[in-house]
Amino acid sequence: MTDIVFILGTRPEAIKVGPVVAECRHLSINVNVLFTGQHTSLLRGTPAESDLADSASLGLVSDGNVDEWIDTAIARLQIAIIERDPQVVVVQGDTMSAYAGAAAASLIDYPVAHIEAGIRSHNDFEPYPEEWIRCAISEFATWHYAPTSTAYANLVSEGIDKNFVYVTGNPIVSALARYAPSARPVGGGNGTIVITLHRRELREGGQLEAVIESIIDTAAEQPKKLFFWSAHPATRSLIGDVPGNITLTEHMDYVSFVGMEARADGILTDSGGIQEEAATLGVPCAVLRNVTDRPESLAANVARLYPPTREGANDGMQALIRGTIPRHPLNIYGSVESAREIALQLQKVVA
Repeated sequence: MTDIVFILGTRPEAIKVGPVVAECRHLSINVNVLFTGQHTSLLRGTPAESDLADSASLGLVSDGNVDEWIDTAIARLQIAIIERDPQVVVVQGDTMSAYAGAAAASLIDYPVAHIEAGIRSHNDFEPYPEEWIRCAISEFATWHYAPTSTAYANLVSEGIDKNFVYVTGNPIVSALARYAPSARPVGGGNGTIVITLHRRELREGGQLEAVIESIIDTAAEQPKKLFFWSAHPATRSLIGDVPGNITLTEHMDYVSFVGMEARADGILTDSGGIQEEAATLGVPCAVLRNVTDRPESLAANVARLYPPTREGANDGMQALIRGTIPRHPLNIYGSVESAREIALQLQKVVA
């Protein structure tokens, strides 16, 4: 009998859950990992490859139709869960795969545990569909592993029984230590600004072209600064010509990217996960979003929020160039023991 089935579908999930799976196996918990196939080549080139190497995949590649994909995934996952017959189904975060896994388990009366529970922006449309997904998963789940005290408070305020909510820390901190141990906080940056933009709201909100132009214009005015832009495939075609001090790439492996992130003067991003990494590594972070679901960074003053507009992009870039956001590594999202803490909580569930 399988103790736990982990259901994953995206590369960030694999990186965060890999250390949890490793810790569960260290505790002699019988683990089965099931990928939906939402992201193709999920493990290729990721450091979680070895920890999740014996996993299975349903091959359900997403074509962008959220509702249709989720319906198909729920049906397939119900069959896969019944075949494995676990004591608990574990999902992480706020992806389509996490929702489908939690919904599938709930429909056939298998209990659900949710890693990274309670993260909220308190705005149904930013980020979309992640905000409604994670709220829905909270309704399905029995055990809620909150990364921070803020996430814990969110869940309790929503009526979740606090006896089933645990502050465990976020496993991204464990992943940094396990998969990229050479990426450590440094006293000063190397003159590089890292840029990552991928949010659906930005792409569909009508401001993306203006934001891109603003970033390029600001970089052109700073020829002695270097800018590394990890461009999402959906935005790469819109970027066009860039000045010589901007390096464009569509993809970097995790270890290389985190190493660059740790040494950078700062990072302009709309990614929640990168906000967590930046705070842990002490990298000043300009967040290009109207609202953030990681308010801990803002409260600690290691990140600042800028609207996703031409002016907001320029202001965020200028803050990083001038060094006005403090460089200060913090454990606000957990410790290197976060993955082990989650595994210990799961051990109690399956004991």
